[in-house]
Amino acid sequence: MGGSTPAVVVMIGSPKVEGYARLGSRVVVTLASGTTTRGTLRRTLPGYEVFFQGDLRRNADRPKVSAGDRVSHSQRAGAMLTVLPKAISVSSANNGSLSTTCFPGGPFVVIVNDSEPAWFTTASSGNVEVSSLDALDGELTSGDRVHVGCENKKGGGQVRVAVVP
Repeated sequence: MGGSTPAVVVMIGSPKVEGYARLGSRVVVTLASGTTTRGTLRRTLPGYEVFFQGDLRRNADRPKVSAGDRVSHSQRAGAMLTVLPKAISVSSANNGSLSTTCFPGGPFVVIVNDSEPAWFTTASSGNVEVSSLDALDGELTSGDRVHVGCENKKGGGQVRVAVVP
């Protein structure tokens, strides 16, 4: 994701949004459940900027993203993404592994604590199984944080975080 291609990233349970828009443009990100708008983020970018971030808002509320919500970006037709369930399973056994779902055929990234990102492509089923997580940041131990970022082909993205039990 990046450049001036419209993109948006969300995390379940958070009102935070970040993304990209055309240089110096106005952008509106909308969060909806069914036909109900739950929140929006509005930004006018300076003439030298393509990145934006902030919190979704509806009046004084900051609605949190939930599975099944649709996220739209004013510079792309239709929904950028439908939010996937938060389900993610991480184990420290047998060199560490994770299991979750991502957008079918899209890229995803795994980061353990502050390790270098490891990029993969999601299977057409959307199922994600990654083994040998120890190779990313040494042996997984209780309390380590595993981040999984999923991207769809339209530029919508979602981040999940799991704490190793």
